[in-house]
Amino acid sequence: MTLLTTGAIAERLNVDRDLVSYAVRKLAIKPLGVAGQVRVFPENTPSAVKKFLDKKREKAKT
Repeated sequence: MTLLTTGAIAERLNVDRDLVSYAVRKLAIKPLGVAGQVRVFPENTPSAVKKFLDKKREKAKT
């Protein structure tokens, strides 16, 4: 199992880390744990974040 930080998710999606943090908060995604001060999330988190950000962009266009 690969654990991802918000920075790693942002890198995978090629978006700003703050956008990922915003999406995680809005989607109420709970971290699997904490490594030091960094929250770690499961592998499926990038797909949920991408869907959220895509919907947000669609709403902004209209």
